[in-house]
Amino acid sequence: MSCNCQQSSCGNDYGSYFQTNMNNGGGCMQPQPIVAPKRVCTTFQNQYVEQPIICPIECRRVNNIIYVPRYYPRYEQTCYTQVNR
Repeated sequence: MSCNCQQSSCGNDYGSYFQTNMNNGGGCMQPQPIVAPKRVCTTFQNQYVEQPIICPIECRRVNNIIYVPRYYPRYEQTCYTQVNR
């Protein structure tokens, strides 16, 4: 990733400094570098890591009782007495 920080100028005009030293005969003189304070450029990015989610599932079996008619024959014995005339 590249850092898109804009650099600001330090306000020193090096061109005019070199021009005056060259005109005054200071052609061999090396200027000392000026070290500016460090600028911090921060970028943010997301890193996705799987997180397990446990979903408990209960399987239920419901037994419904449904009554259906079922007929059982029941036999009775009766005894009659009959008089024949």
